[in-house]
Amino acid sequence: MMKLMNERVYKAVITSDFHMSASPDPSDAIVSLMKLQRPVFDAFFDMLIKEHTDLLILCGDNTQSGSVADMRMLKEYLNRLAEKDIDVIMCPGNHDFDSGYEEYYEQLFFPLLKPDEKDPHSLSYLRRSGSYTFFAMDDHEGKRSPRGVLKAETVEWLKRKLRKEAERRQKVIFLSHHNLHADAWMGRPEFYCLSPSDVKDLLVQNGVKLVCSGHLHDPKIYHSEIDEIVTPMLLAGNHMYGEMMLGEKEINYRLRRFYFSGSLLDQVYEKDRICRENRMAVYEKILKDSHGKYEISMMLERLGWWQDAMQSGTVYEHRDQLFQDQHFLKALDLLGDSAWGKWIRASLDASAVSSCSLRIEY
Repeated sequence: MMKLMNERVYKAVITSDFHMSASPDPSDAIVSLMKLQRPVFDAFFDMLIKEHTDLLILCGDNTQSGSVADMRMLKEYLNRLAEKDIDVIMCPGNHDFDSGYEEYYEQLFFPLLKPDEKDPHSLSYLRRSGSYTFFAMDDHEGKRSPRGVLKAETVEWLKRKLRKEAERRQKVIFLSHHNLHADAWMGRPEFYCLSPSDVKDLLVQNGVKLVCSGHLHDPKIYHSEIDEIVTPMLLAGNHMYGEMMLGEKEINYRLRRFYFSGSLLDQVYEKDRICRENRMAVYEKILKDSHGKYEISMMLERLGWWQDAMQSGTVYEHRDQLFQDQHFLKALDLLGDSAWGKWIRASLDASAVSSCSLRIEY
């Protein structure tokens, strides 16, 4: 059992998709800071210790390939927290088993994760802290599969344990790598969303109020019968992470941006610039020959506005401004039914709300 919250607020930092790679030269074509992993993670873990974090929650794709070297690198960082009495709850993602090694994963990490109860059919487990129970689910389907699937035996284990935790009057937080909810832009939702689909109903029936997941790399909050926090990726986008304050009667979540300093700041700025230019080149390829250079440059600028808002979880706050801008609307029209156009429209749906904060009462 983790250290008890008792009458104080318990501080958890939650993130996803570390994609830790022990490779001496990982590709940063899509994820801007892959080559700066060591100094970035050094700074981030130093921050966790300095800010007296009680718990780090990782929602999968914690390593890039699941190789033995990748896993040992991750363990090296997690050991830093264990030495400072900071707890860790971690569920795996699809990247964590690209190389196999499920048995080694359990041998290496479970002594540190200290499950209170474990599913005998997978790497899923539960861990309790005071009146909270965290279900850390293993939803990887198999080697190099992008799908998120809970085994039938694991679903049965989940049913039994949810009933038991309800009887104990525990507040359950469900953790998975793949998402519980789907967006309209997802042409292949099975690559993003958790199967079987009736897991959502199972959680609702057992009074679960909060799901946390990853996989999308950018922050989002879904609201339905059950709230879902999609946690951001530290190495890309606006370098965000989540902070949850867990009290006896409520949970308060907010997005935070990680700020770099010293010589690392200049390196991060340059890597982000290159990644942004690559993204803009994709947009420009779709928009080219539709208008003159000036009009295309203005449309690209507005798409950059949207991208910043999406990556910082502030699309809701900027939606009206974007929809009043003719250059943005023209760009959206030209993107049409491409994956980019669908993604942008889904992020700006009128039912969307801020991804910056969430409060749940018990």
